[in-house]
Amino acid sequence: RVVALTPVGNQLVARMLDLSATLKGSARPIDFLPPYTILIVPPTAIARDVDRSRQIRAIIGFNGINIGSAVTLIQP
Repeated sequence: RVVALTPVGNQLVARMLDLSATLKGSARPIDFLPPYTILIVPPTAIARDVDRSRQIRAIIGFNGINIGSAVTLIQP
């Protein structure tokens, strides 16, 4: 489900758009969105998992493991 916020006068009108039928090709596509319309698209399950893992890493301070590295700079 996608939410479309469209300004009408001094208000925002919210409409729920179910695009699953449109994506399958069984419904008419959206032809026109009025100017300044904001679409809010919910994240996928993978995007939610990535956000959760970022939050967990930030809480526990885990930014990866470094097993050791040596860099030798050679000047010409």
